[in-house]
Amino acid sequence: MVKDICSKTQDPVFCMQVLAYDPPTKGAALLRSLALFSLDLAQAGASEARIAIDARINSTGDPQLREAFIECSAAYGAAVSALRDADKLLVSGDYVSLRTRASGVAAQVEQCQTSLKLKQEARQDPIGVKNNDLKRICSIILAISNLLLALN
Repeated sequence: MVKDICSKTQDPVFCMQVLAYDPPTKGAALLRSLALFSLDLAQAGASEARIAIDARINSTGDPQLREAFIECSAAYGAAVSALRDADKLLVSGDYVSLRTRASGVAAQVEQCQTSLKLKQEARQDPIGVKNNDLKRICSIILAISNLLLALN
């Protein structure tokens, strides 16, 4: 089942590394378990990224780069809020809303990436790695949501 999920993501290799196993159980219960695990990863990643971004706001002397980090902080604030109760959507079976949340988080991350790409020195920033990881985790959540919808 993990291989099936990962084949539907933006980065199947990353997905296989994150989910790391293919348990013998199948079906909706396994999908919900994997979704909860992925949501936990996304929540932790978004929170860590926001902390790192906020630290960069105060440490950069470049006003334009500072503005980009402020925009990223706002985007990640929205992402953290969206992920905060996403597990409730999963538990209640509202997979459409879960998918919408995951897409929204990915869009917030993309907004941050766009802001940072405008500044040359920000392109190599570790925040970009955090952005990519969170986008790929959101892709996993989207794939699982779609599979759960297909089971209903």
